[in-house]
Amino acid sequence: MTANYLTVTEAAALHGVAAMTIYRALWAGRFPGATYYGSGKRKVWLLPRRDVEQWKRSPTGRKPAK
Repeated sequence: MTANYLTVTEAAALHGVAAMTIYRALWAGRFPGATYYGSGKRKVWLLPRRDVEQWKRSPTGRKPAK
């Protein structure tokens, strides 16, 4: 079962972003099939591998210099 899911840390490593970036996408509903087990500080999110692989980070940061 876990072969089809990634943790937040694994998803962050796959995309080369911070775990907080993945959490923000998760909280914004970008991974509709996500599930978790545990509660409080011990909560572990499992994100569907397919959703993680298709996810694209939204462009952010400064505008290019003129």
